[in-house]
Amino acid sequence: MPTLNGQGAVTASITAINQYLIVPLDAPDSRVFVQFEVDKEGHVRHPRIAKGLRADVDSAVIAATR
Repeated sequence: MPTLNGQGAVTASITAINQYLIVPLDAPDSRVFVQFEVDKEGHVRHPRIAKGLRADVDSAVIAATR
């Protein structure tokens, strides 16, 4: 199974996305679920919201995922 920075795929993905995530100040405290593919070179492809919260928060998650 692929790893990122010595972590498992899920943990590493969450850590990497949170590093770049800028959440709107008035965003509710909740979760957004994002799906994406990682190609052979390690680039994120086709990110999409699986379970969203609100348009501005969803956009922030997509931007952080890219």
